[in-house]
Amino acid sequence: MSTVYYVTTFSDPFYTETVSLDGVDFALEFRWNERESVWYYSIGTPAGEWLAVGLKANVNTFPLLTYRNPRLPAGQLIVVSPSGDDSPPGLTDLGVNARCKLCYWSPN
Repeated sequence: MSTVYYVTTFSDPFYTETVSLDGVDFALEFRWNERESVWYYSIGTPAGEWLAVGLKANVNTFPLLTYRNPRLPAGQLIVVSPSGDDSPPGLTDLGVNARCKLCYWSPN
């Protein structure tokens, strides 16, 4: 049985936060790309070793599926839009109380 967690995100155009996914701490770095009007994020160790870089925050995609690194979380990160609007999240559209949410699907 899998579990879904919402990852807290912010509307600052650049920030890094530490999150626990399946009991392991990871760093998530978020960057807003003004030219493309899209969010990109990277995941790495809390010490700053990046394991997956430049993941585009598109709705309903699983960008970690293309990575084969055993140090990445066992589950999947996915941006969802409960409103049904599948357009990429804007600067203020990504967050727990926003149109889009970053979720982690744990295999456990």
